[in-house]
Amino acid sequence: MLDAGADPLRYLPTSPLTAMIRAVKNGHAGIVQLFMERGFAIPAWVTISGRSHPLLKMAADNGHLPVVQLIIGNEDGALPSPSHLGNIIGSAAERDHFSVVKALLEEFADLNWRKGVGQRHCAWQQARTKWRLFNILSNILSSLESV
Repeated sequence: MLDAGADPLRYLPTSPLTAMIRAVKNGHAGIVQLFMERGFAIPAWVTISGRSHPLLKMAADNGHLPVVQLIIGNEDGALPSPSHLGNIIGSAAERDHFSVVKALLEEFADLNWRKGVGQRHCAWQQARTKWRLFNILSNILSSLESV
């Protein structure tokens, strides 16, 4: 279909989701990769039923680590602001997608997260707390396995 000129970023009258949104939301990293190889940039935000949503959050909320890695590694794509990234990390942590949280924390470790206030700052703190607990428990389990 791409060879025939199909646009994965185009909304169809019969669906509120584009092919790109479906691929990201359902964790189809190979399809997202194909779209990127064909020159389609991954948009930072998409509109679904009149509301804006960050594509990165869709992938993170569903625990799709390979898609998250494609999005954050995409040099041509735009990313949400640091305050939105804090919410994305917090949301992924709430859903226990710790591999996604780890990837996001490692990728965006140099951002000034402290500028966020209120709910955004709380989401970031919540994500950091859950990540610390995950590391502590992982270390405890590793030491028990070696005994």
